[in-house]
Amino acid sequence: MVEEVTTFTYWDWAGCKATRKSSIAGVILLGDHALKAYTRKQHIIARNSAESELYAAALGASESKGIVSLLKDLGYKMKPVLAIDAKSAEHIFHRQGSGRLNHIDVAYLWMQDEVRSKRLRMRRVARATA
Repeated sequence: MVEEVTTFTYWDWAGCKATRKSSIAGVILLGDHALKAYTRKQHIIARNSAESELYAAALGASESKGIVSLLKDLGYKMKPVLAIDAKSAEHIFHRQGSGRLNHIDVAYLWMQDEVRSKRLRMRRVARATA
């Protein structure tokens, strides 16, 4: 039996030429089955790629935890796993506080506690090259 809900995230920093907003995409899997796929334009203009990575990872984690919560209500015990190719976001989530990243909204730092308490596992994936 599958025990993990895995969310893969992707980000495209400043991909919109008109607004310079970044795009986010993700897919949530239960084993080999896709439960949800999403794409969104970020609400703010990310100042750098690390910030864009952070927002994409936070959305992916939030979506994943929502699916896990729904499955728990249905009687299934699952663990959320966030699979990202974002090295900067990974480093941010494995430390305490924002450090020198003063422009990042602290509302996105909830994931640090989730990772530290092992309520969310992060997995590194290689970024595909075109």
